[in-house]
Amino acid sequence: MGNFIKDGTGKGYLARVDCHNLLYTFSVGMSVAAHECLKGNTYLISSPLMNITTTQGLIGWNLYSGDHALAIDKINIYWNGGSTNYNRPLEVEFKAGDGLPTTNISSISIGNTYIGSPKTLEATALYWNGTGTGMTGHTSGASVGANICSVGINTFDINGSFIVASGTTLSTYARGEEAGKVSFAVWAYEYNDNDTH
Repeated sequence: MGNFIKDGTGKGYLARVDCHNLLYTFSVGMSVAAHECLKGNTYLISSPLMNITTTQGLIGWNLYSGDHALAIDKINIYWNGGSTNYNRPLEVEFKAGDGLPTTNISSISIGNTYIGSPKTLEATALYWNGTGTGMTGHTSGASVGANICSVGINTFDINGSFIVASGTTLSTYARGEEAGKVSFAVWAYEYNDNDTH
């Protein structure tokens, strides 16, 4: 039979140590995003369907202005495949450091994914209102990634490896091989490594 050691907090909890001096433990795995959701720190930034063209245009713009860091968990891009056979590809590009678009814009209401949480994200989110070929009036930032999307929902699982620091932006550009309908959804969590709740 193994030995037992007592919890050092004085609460009387026991931990088992076997004859090889191994401590028996039990834990449940949880993603960082799920952990942050329990603290009310996860958010969804999404757009309605937009009718894009064959010219690349800015369709989504997000500025984070909080005190910590905004970690991107995943991005979903929905694409209907075009307007004829619905099997055409979509080009998507993500950029960082775009200036504020001033025309052809609509505001996005950012939702907290912990339903009932009073926390709000200190950020500004915009999507293209359908005028022209995209939002305009901004300076373009640096490309941080691009991909080709097929018809349906295309998921980019980033798992927090893309961080948007305070005062910086993340933008989404899209161009269809032919005109079609597109929308985006960004799941993100506000990460503070000093938060021990």
